[in-house]
Amino acid sequence: MRGYLRFCPLLALLVLPAGCGKNYTLVPVSGHVKMDGLPLAHAEVRFTPTSGKDLPDSVATTDENGHYTLHLGSDGNTAGAVVGEHRVTISIDPRKNKAIMKEEGPGAMMKGRGGQPSETLPAKYNRDTTLTCTVPEGGRDDANFDLTSEQHPGTLRKQMPHL
Repeated sequence: MRGYLRFCPLLALLVLPAGCGKNYTLVPVSGHVKMDGLPLAHAEVRFTPTSGKDLPDSVATTDENGHYTLHLGSDGNTAGAVVGEHRVTISIDPRKNKAIMKEEGPGAMMKGRGGQPSETLPAKYNRDTTLTCTVPEGGRDDANFDLTSEQHPGTLRKQMPHL
């Protein structure tokens, strides 16, 4: 009997991982992002689930036409987003975007601390986002976001023609 008791903890360690796994459903999500009515290229779109601490973010980068398709932020190979409500952030970080870093001239990009390039989109779309999106069980291909600059429409584009 004592011999069996020695193996119980080992057996529990072998069986335990079988019960642990992802407790969420991924579905395809895609859409378009526009700024002042025009496609927003090279923007990072991030969906963060609002119901649950252990649910993964999904992320994508918009193409030249402003189109994106989400994949898990922790794994660039797994397409989709978790079903449910999400907080959405959209940002362009010039430090990560070579097309923006090539821009020159006054007002080419907003400067952060120490004169370093910083976020180029209004804070209401990233740091202080008000954007949300519900991802239904069937997924969606219409998760579109029509953004406006805080300045007069078109001003941000004049300063940053790559947008």
